[in-house]
Amino acid sequence: MLLEKIYSIRKRSDYVLTWQRKLIHLLIIIMFGVFMGFLAKYFDGTEIGLIGSKFGVWIFSATIIATLSRSSQSAALHVFAFFVASLSVYYFYSSLLFGFFPTKYVLMWAMLALTTPVGGWIVWFARGKGWVSSICAALPIALILVEGVGLYYSFLSGARYIYLDIVDWFDILLAVALLLLLPRTFYQLQKILIVTLCLFLVLEYIGIYQYLSV
Repeated sequence: MLLEKIYSIRKRSDYVLTWQRKLIHLLIIIMFGVFMGFLAKYFDGTEIGLIGSKFGVWIFSATIIATLSRSSQSAALHVFAFFVASLSVYYFYSSLLFGFFPTKYVLMWAMLALTTPVGGWIVWFARGKGWVSSICAALPIALILVEGVGLYYSFLSGARYIYLDIVDWFDILLAVALLLLLPRTFYQLQKILIVTLCLFLVLEYIGIYQYLSV
């Protein structure tokens, strides 16, 4: 009964894929992960590389991969494969070319990667209907916005203001893109906006990225 309610939020595609097609889809996602991991390391230390050093672009990529998958189970597998491929290439590149292999960071990111199937499974429902679907859609959007909008205190004036750099603007652009891509109806968009605002305020208040910084 519980599973029926969960899967009534978003129904999986009725189109049946052969195992060959499923394998091809998985390989494409792995290659995309390899490409993203290579780019992140190649541009590391540059202004462009700052984009890859933040969570926004990775949350966006994982959200797109998850929501385009045929089922929540496929989304979990695809998102996990994407991150494993990205991390493997990133640190293999570091080790091979620079002889640099930070074991502590590798283990930390590996532990984080183990949680990505759960995130992929949840976000797959973002393209569904109802308030639960709105929460699933709002979560990645709010996470990107919290990282993208830097709230700083001005100690001289005592006023709180918003400071945005180029990477912050890129994060905001990604959040807006998800806001336009995920809802299937205007009514669903309104729900997602409401939930996103609430989640943004909560995540900003608790300082979520203080716990995720490495």
